Amino acid sequence: MKKALALILCVVLVLSLFAGCGGKKEETPATPSQGNTDQTKPTEAPKTDLAGLGTTGSQIKEAAKYEDEFIIGGQIQISAVDPQTYGDTYYVTKLVYDPLLTYANGEFKPALATEWKQTGDYTYEFKLRNDVTFQDGGKFTADDVVFTLGERAKTVVGSNTAAKLGCLEKVEALDDYTVKFTLNSLNQDFLLFMAQPYSVILSRKACEADAEKGFYIGTGPWKITDFVPGIKVDMERYDGFWGELPKPSKMFYVAYPEDNGRMVAIRSGDVDATIALPATENESIRNDKTIHGVSILDSGVSYCCFNVQDPVISDLNLRKAIAYAIDYDEILAVVENGEGETSSTFWGSGSYGEYKDLEGYHYDLEKAKEYIAKSNYDGSVIKIMCAVPANVITATILVDRLADIGVNAEVDERDFVGVITNTAYGNGQYQMLCFNAMFGESGDDCSRRMFYTGASGNKVQLSDPDLDKKIDEALVEADDAKRIQDYHEIQEYNLDNVLYLPFNHARYYCAEGLNVSGIDWSANSTQHDFRYGCVAIPD
Repeated sequence: MKKALALILCVVLVLSLFAGCGGKKEETPATPSQGNTDQTKPTEAPKTDLAGLGTTGSQIKEAAKYEDEFIIGGQIQISAVDPQTYGDTYYVTKLVYDPLLTYANGEFKPALATEWKQTGDYTYEFKLRNDVTFQDGGKFTADDVVFTLGERAKTVVGSNTAAKLGCLEKVEALDDYTVKFTLNSLNQDFLLFMAQPYSVILSRKACEADAEKGFYIGTGPWKITDFVPGIKVDMERYDGFWGELPKPSKMFYVAYPEDNGRMVAIRSGDVDATIALPATENESIRNDKTIHGVSILDSGVSYCCFNVQDPVISDLNLRKAIAYAIDYDEILAVVENGEGETSSTFWGSGSYGEYKDLEGYHYDLEKAKEYIAKSNYDGSVIKIMCAVPANVITATILVDRLADIGVNAEVDERDFVGVITNTAYGNGQYQMLCFNAMFGESGDDCSRRMFYTGASGNKVQLSDPDLDKKIDEALVEADDAKRIQDYHEIQEYNLDNVLYLPFNHARYYCAEGLNVSGIDWSANSTQHDFRYGCVAIPD
């Protein structure tokens, strides 16, 4: 098969690794797709019309037949698939798992829960679907919610979910299909948290039976059949899915860390959709009649940050000198081909509490030299860690700009897994980092994950009890104006202490084949929704 062979060559794997992809590509007749059809079950609860759950949120091209597989070519080399500990590829999470509810365009809608209500200042009740099974055939009940959010989230090593749901005091099953959540404090974002990929539900039975792979089992339409860290995730359709079934029967995510590799793959038809193509190709993608380019202004931020625990980098005057030595327009022009918007604040574009009018740092060589003179910099080499090609280019630019003020720097290029490992909170084996941050809709996501003591995204290794208190207070503040002010002050704190230096929100392209449909592309580049991606076969 052409696609499978090209994939093998691109990731330099032996043929046996892709045995599941081999053979001639099959065709799927365009018959109506249904989930569970057991007529003895109660009337099915409403299906969400949002991306990724229940029914497709993107128009599917009508065709007599569809290809039987769908292949995603991604930039990220996925190192783990546990949805409670790994958050850089939520689009894979969306394929396999479901949360209790969904949120988009300011509105909550049902997913695994059919209804929900706040029963007190600190309590919520959720009614659950009674027609859902896990991909191993096990019945989904309230006990799985208790296990996932009330037990495992607190105990699994490196839990991202625990950092998000620290407000949870207790999760109780009132009956098989009713769950009660008790909070330990007011939380203005609780329902929003319940709609996020880190709150998807796992199977107690599967996880307790197999600690290493039990979390592979979800309630979504795609079941993981093979996972090779850094290389690929293979999935097959779960025909017992509670919602509308996808058209293909097989789904593959394959890592193409090199920009050129993704470009070649989408243009040759070796993948059906690809993510985050290089900005230098934007013009050629727009003019390419063989693929469909999707232009997206990223809600995330490209940035550099500083390990404040490093003895050299801990010098605030040095960090301010670096902040003024950077030509932010140059980075946008060179790295993003001039397409995007420079950002003055380290926050999600459009996220709650964004301080759009905050005046950030700008290129000022004289100020940079003033601060370097005040610093204790001793001429030692500063290493700038980076992984993906765009960040490597950015780091190279920074090396040149820092040389202008007498700072010796060099690029420390690693693979993606190496960057994640060496910048983890409590490890921090780096000095400077060029990276990208993706944010959700909530101000708490923009602040807690990046600044809170011990949080998985706290790459600057910051520990400030006063700032932690401010983040906690913002989460429970009922007065909207005061809450926004709290988030503004957090962004000012970042600016004053030169922790994360934002560069820009890039305008980037994804691409899909001309006969591809069913994808919901997201401004958050980790949350594209591919579960209904399909390829129509022309008559």
